[in-house]
Amino acid sequence: MAFPAIISGVIEPVMSLTDTVMAGHIAHDTKNILGAVGIVSSFITALVWIFIQGSRAISSQISYAYGLNKVSQLRGLVSQVLIFSLVISVGCALIAYLFNNFVLEDLYHAEGGLLDNAIAYFRIRIWGLPLSFVTLTIYNIFKGLQNTSWSMYIGLLGLVTNLLFNYLFVFVWDGNIEGLAWASILAQFIMLFVSVYLLYTKTPFRFAYIRGLHPKFMENIRMSADLFVRSVMMQGTIYFSYYAASRFGGEEASAIVATHTVLNQVWLFSVFLFDGFCSAGGILSGKLYSREEYIPIRFMMRDLFFIVLAIGLGISLVYFVFYDSIGLWLSKDADIRNLFYRTFWVVVLMQPINAITFLFDGFYKGLGFTKTLRNTFLIATFSGFFPMYYFTECVYHLQLMGLWWALFVWMVFRGGILIIHYKTFFITQKGNFFKIE
Repeated sequence: MAFPAIISGVIEPVMSLTDTVMAGHIAHDTKNILGAVGIVSSFITALVWIFIQGSRAISSQISYAYGLNKVSQLRGLVSQVLIFSLVISVGCALIAYLFNNFVLEDLYHAEGGLLDNAIAYFRIRIWGLPLSFVTLTIYNIFKGLQNTSWSMYIGLLGLVTNLLFNYLFVFVWDGNIEGLAWASILAQFIMLFVSVYLLYTKTPFRFAYIRGLHPKFMENIRMSADLFVRSVMMQGTIYFSYYAASRFGGEEASAIVATHTVLNQVWLFSVFLFDGFCSAGGILSGKLYSREEYIPIRFMMRDLFFIVLAIGLGISLVYFVFYDSIGLWLSKDADIRNLFYRTFWVVVLMQPINAITFLFDGFYKGLGFTKTLRNTFLIATFSGFFPMYYFTECVYHLQLMGLWWALFVWMVFRGGILIIHYKTFFITQKGNFFKIE
């Protein structure tokens, strides 16, 4: 289960990274195009990961029912979640399209050529939001059924088509930044079509109107609300990082935003890799928890800890060995590369921390302990990220470097708090091994 989860987990950031690489190699107005792709992609990703939490909750609910052989009882719940996801995503896309100037000018403070490119890219890419939203909801249904392979195959298909369309639209048909947007839309449509086909042919679930709310729908809403708050804080922190980057450097602001975009894409690649791997552990933990098989869960977490730590150290080593090559590959602009080389080593150091953090994050999601995840994130953001950012900026004026040190501390807090919680409640209190929430 882990290998397909890893592949499907990294495909989404690889697709975003593909757009970033393509944007970085457009000869005309490179800095503004690269910055525009980064700003718009971060906003759309924020919307997806904020509102997708309902499907995250349905994954743990299906996993729990799967362990009890009661999946058929959730047909109505899954239908309602699918319809809810579709309505929410279409509504978000419409509102975002109507207020695109507010988003880009007032929230991200884009100006001049950066703003023009961002608007052109935004007005096309935003209509991919419902496509991605419903596809990811279906992915989480598959995960709840203990199947990660279908998501992997769909994601690989989307990645290949995205690469092909990017090349055709940008370098063959001279589509510029609008070509990047249309390539993403077409790839997302293909992924959604295949996802729905597998949903109807391989599972008992359908898009169908069910009269009356399912008995577990309010439980899903409660869990979704916890994860919604957590996701808002996550995307708010990422938004703040772009806002802060846009305020640095005066005339060099566009180069700093572009560099932060590149660093963020590389960071997200490894983050999604860890999240994909650890989601398999979360899926298994939900099934085992429903059967009250507590000792296997403890052994699974022990083994996974050392596995993900080794993966994190391995990625750090790869990034260190190919340090210069990664910068050359991601951008041909000298100013962006120089800033990248001065800051990238912080991202290299973060990899083992990211690995452990996402292991415990996936574990708690699989169990459905959403309150713990919500509270951990609030503490990490307000006691870790913001104090570190303002300390490095106000005292040492580190600008982009200080921003990434704040993100480093943020991940340390997120992982450290969950480890303390796990040690306190799951290891020492053997008599109440899972009686927490």
